[in-house]
Amino acid sequence: MKTLLGGLLLMFAGTLLSTTLLAQIPQSPGVHTLEASPTRERTAPVVPAVDPSSRQVESVRTFNPYLVKMQWHEGHWLIMAENEVLKDFGSRSEEARQALMLIRDLRLNQVTTIGWPRPVMEYWLSNNEAPQGRAWGMPALTLETGALQVDQLEGQWYVREPGRLLLCFGPHQEQAERAKSILQQYRFNQVVLIGSPTPSMMVFLKQTLPGSTLTTHRPQPLPVPVRPQWSQPTIPGQVTRGSKGPMSSAQVAAHVPTPIIPPLHGGPGSWVEAMPIQRTSYQPQSAQDPNGRVLTHVQTETIPLDWRQARVVRDRGEWKLMCNNYQVANFAGNEQEARQALAAMQFYRLTEHRRLGQGTTGPSYFLSAGQAPRGTMIGLRGESFQPEELTIRAQGTHHVLAQGERVILDCGANVENARLMLQIVQQQRFDTLCRIGSNEAGSMLLLVRGH
Repeated sequence: MKTLLGGLLLMFAGTLLSTTLLAQIPQSPGVHTLEASPTRERTAPVVPAVDPSSRQVESVRTFNPYLVKMQWHEGHWLIMAENEVLKDFGSRSEEARQALMLIRDLRLNQVTTIGWPRPVMEYWLSNNEAPQGRAWGMPALTLETGALQVDQLEGQWYVREPGRLLLCFGPHQEQAERAKSILQQYRFNQVVLIGSPTPSMMVFLKQTLPGSTLTTHRPQPLPVPVRPQWSQPTIPGQVTRGSKGPMSSAQVAAHVPTPIIPPLHGGPGSWVEAMPIQRTSYQPQSAQDPNGRVLTHVQTETIPLDWRQARVVRDRGEWKLMCNNYQVANFAGNEQEARQALAAMQFYRLTEHRRLGQGTTGPSYFLSAGQAPRGTMIGLRGESFQPEELTIRAQGTHHVLAQGERVILDCGANVENARLMLQIVQQQRFDTLCRIGSNEAGSMLLLVRGH
């Protein structure tokens, strides 16, 4: 019994001595004791705030690519770096997966956007260097960065190669110059676009292409599209044909040069701001209506559109045609009609939506680069009429444009709106009314010049 008690006391003393000696041994540099981390509460993703007064052309963010993950949050697929949103792909899960794979495979840890008020391009870096590697399963577009030039066409500033336009920065020359400088500084010669027709993400790469070298020759000027001479408009969208005659469909299309790299998708969580609405007051040429009442000025609104940014979204069960964050039309539960409207907007390259009167009850029409949309889109229902035979007629409390007994367009309750709309139809030589949508309240009306 004494022997057993002595052994236990000896073991206890040895354990105490070992613990004391180990506590006196200093830890080697770089060896850290692991501690249980406190439980972290789940917080909402941090979306970079938009400051409308800021004109910051570039936005730079650095992150750890090993901490990047794909997360579903309130109906959106997000690419997250810890608690910060890097990219918002909306409901497009496949694009989010491709983006996550690219970030991890290429070890991307920095992203910079260029463009204001909305980002036009972005470039990603890996440890401050151009990423190199293959984007498996994703097509890449080859670039000639040594041959880049900044040119102005039709009032828009482009970064271009000798034979094609790459990027459009609108009226911002300094942004185009900055983009050209970045592309040449990192010697990017490929770009991978995720998302179509408008990319949600673009990654520029520096690859060693077999049999290719970066050229440094001076680009030749691009041909400038020929525009007929037009007189100064006196009302919204008014034009007078010059001596060169009407434009062909090819000339109309040439008025909006299209770059091969579309601007970034303006989804939720991005830096896209509302397009500015221009409000103007006009008076119809006839100062009195048929009853002798003096006509007052008509308030008009011009909403600039970028047909390359148009998209169909589903919001609370309703299918809407959106351009940036402006709602062009609402088609309720009919997705097919919304997509047909998107196809029409891209076919006619619509750049303006002009509304007459206050609110959304007055008539409206679309223009393409200041001109009437031209041509006939296959599959789009249209009603032809003779613009010179149109008259204004009262129908209940509303005034309509009619050809004989046939009602063409409802202009609302104000005769002033109808008078101005009649002048616009005749001066723009609209001769076809296309209606997209079966619901009267949710349809999209498109006046075009089909002949």
